[in-house]
Amino acid sequence: MNRMGNMLCEDFLKSFESDLDTLLKDRKHEEIASDRAKAQNLLTEIAQLKPLKVLIPEDCNGLGGEIADCIRLLSVASYRSLALSLTFGINWALCIQPVQKFGQSPVRENTLKDMADNGELGGLMITEPGYGTDALNMKTSAQRRGDVFSIKGTKHWGGLTGRAKYWVLTCREMDEKNNLTKDVSMFLCDVSQPGQNIKVEELYQNAGLHMIPYGINQLDLKIPVSHRMLPESTGIRMMLDLLHRSRMQFPGMALGFVHRILDDAIDYCEGRIIGKSSLISMDQVQQRLNEIQSSYTIISALCHFCSRTSYVDSDLSTMSFEANATKAVSTDLMQASAQAGVQLFGGKGYKLDEFIGRAIMDSRPFQIFEGSNDVLFTQNGTFIYKDMRRKKAESFKDYLPENKYFKHVVSQACVPADILFTDRPSQVELYHFGKIVSYVFIIGALQELGQSGFRSDLIASATAYLNKLIQYETISLKNIDSKGFVVDYQTNATWHQIASTLAV
Repeated sequence: MNRMGNMLCEDFLKSFESDLDTLLKDRKHEEIASDRAKAQNLLTEIAQLKPLKVLIPEDCNGLGGEIADCIRLLSVASYRSLALSLTFGINWALCIQPVQKFGQSPVRENTLKDMADNGELGGLMITEPGYGTDALNMKTSAQRRGDVFSIKGTKHWGGLTGRAKYWVLTCREMDEKNNLTKDVSMFLCDVSQPGQNIKVEELYQNAGLHMIPYGINQLDLKIPVSHRMLPESTGIRMMLDLLHRSRMQFPGMALGFVHRILDDAIDYCEGRIIGKSSLISMDQVQQRLNEIQSSYTIISALCHFCSRTSYVDSDLSTMSFEANATKAVSTDLMQASAQAGVQLFGGKGYKLDEFIGRAIMDSRPFQIFEGSNDVLFTQNGTFIYKDMRRKKAESFKDYLPENKYFKHVVSQACVPADILFTDRPSQVELYHFGKIVSYVFIIGALQELGQSGFRSDLIASATAYLNKLIQYETISLKNIDSKGFVVDYQTNATWHQIASTLAV
């Protein structure tokens, strides 16, 4: 983008932030967090401001779609409403970017111009009722008949169900024997066109994020060949590029959210008087605030990292480790910050008309969708463990200088010398190990942010916080109780029956 384009986008973001504050000024947070109808009406008003222009390239009437600008838009939104930010994130990572990168002309240009000029929304449908994490075994089928693909199947948990006009659909094509192929195909559906209307069978009563409708969808569509996405290699790599790119934008949503919690918590703790002192003077309160502030710094480092690595024309299909760590750590910190904030606010933190009152519920699903954090951390632990074996490394500390992600942070990461595996690790061990290696990776992102001019005291504090988390996970890794769970736990485990027997 040229200098003039940068200035236009900067001016737009400032104007949008002001207009958004005006729209929200007379609304209690309860209205946009709990009342579905009012939340939907607000989304319609916001769409008229045409914020999606920031996410769309200039050749399609957008403001450039520069990664840094897009991340800033997500942060501006999440400072005020996490659901609004997620709405932008869904449109950007799950529709606009795949259409921009893999869509055919002129479908690509027409779709993105419609979203830029008219505020039309888009989304993605991958998940099926029987296939969540096991997405590669999806059963939605596509069969070509001349210039049209017949697509049939069931999808659910697609954000903006019944609301979006454009949908990126994932499925598997039928071979000549009517068997589903192993590869994945992606199509763009325009529900306003004949044969492309998606039937919403049910709208879910999702517990949070009420601005975003979710539900179950029946697909029986006729999609033109021109709406098929064109992979650069295989369909699976195309889908991985999409998913990894999406995980890389989570820090944008996380940053504004944690920033808001930090600002509100500082204001509250400074004004809340306990006895003769303010709440903020207490060391335990300062410890909680420091954890939120460290989360803000860590997520800032991830925003900085992603702004330099997740360009649309780059191939992210092989960047699973970076994407997994980015998404899992940033969303864990969102939930931890929400928990800390509610604890600081006390009873006030349990009010629906307060931002913090919805923070725990609204941020919780971020640890589950787009890849459960349990799975992502386990994948990262498995990835590094296998590389350690290939390099014949006896301990993780000895291995640090041998890995491109870790070799620059050997002196900053407090990794114990006794993290080693003599036997094949269990899934639980790989999970805790995956958290450790992800934290070490992010220490590197923090150092890079510091080298760019970010204030050094915040970098030092955040690095210390990550090292504290590494120590905690190391203890968990070494103290796994693999035999503690009992399926038939009810036998001889009713306290009042035992008490009655002793009384006799």
